[in-house]
Amino acid sequence: MDEQHYFSYHRQYNDQTDNAVNFQYLYMLTDDFKRLIWKARMNDSHAIVVKFIRRYNHNTHTLCANQELTPKLHFHDNQDVYRFRMIIIDYVDGIPLSSPLVNKASLSIQNKIF
Repeated sequence: MDEQHYFSYHRQYNDQTDNAVNFQYLYMLTDDFKRLIWKARMNDSHAIVVKFIRRYNHNTHTLCANQELTPKLHFHDNQDVYRFRMIIIDYVDGIPLSSPLVNKASLSIQNKIF
């Protein structure tokens, strides 16, 4: 049985050269069901993040990506689907910025600076 049938969302996108790229959802990246963010993988096992968001600024993402300040953007959808847009970016292994560890680390850095 195909476990992907539980994901009623897109499982394919067209890249910049209009080639179809298939991917499989793995699991949600947050426990907050209001935030639609999944880890997925392409057929070549490349890890990606699939996000469904209400607001997105492609120009800002591109500007930051060119400076290597944000993950590589693979796809963004200009069409709203139930008021959401889909974006696909590289998965980056790390600690979420909302983690208490990040907050403690940033406080210790701030104390050293000031």
